[in-house]
Amino acid sequence: MAKRRKPAILADLDDQLPGEKAQKPVKQAKKAPKPLPKPPRTKAEKTVKVVEKSLTAPIMQGSGYAQRRLDVILDEATGNSLRDLLNGLQQSDAKLGNGKTVTRSGDAVRWVLEQLTK
Repeated sequence: MAKRRKPAILADLDDQLPGEKAQKPVKQAKKAPKPLPKPPRTKAEKTVKVVEKSLTAPIMQGSGYAQRRLDVILDEATGNSLRDLLNGLQQSDAKLGNGKTVTRSGDAVRWVLEQLTK
């Protein structure tokens, strides 16, 4: 029959005298790898092309319920159009009817709707 080997942690206890506290093995601190150098910062140049587009839309004036709140989910192409409209309005320092500068996409939609009331 083969003799069973003691686990390594128990083998260390054989050298210990009764009444002594077992010493915990000292763990070697792992050296942290050196951080990678940061790439040099360069200014990204952005080419902006401002174009004007006109829109013809059928408008039917009348009475009835007038919705005052709008919550929409746009597809990618329409979202890009809204972003481009917002960027153009910001670049031209467009103002809403109340004098507020257009800063958000909701402001851009409001600006377009205000143009219909003129």
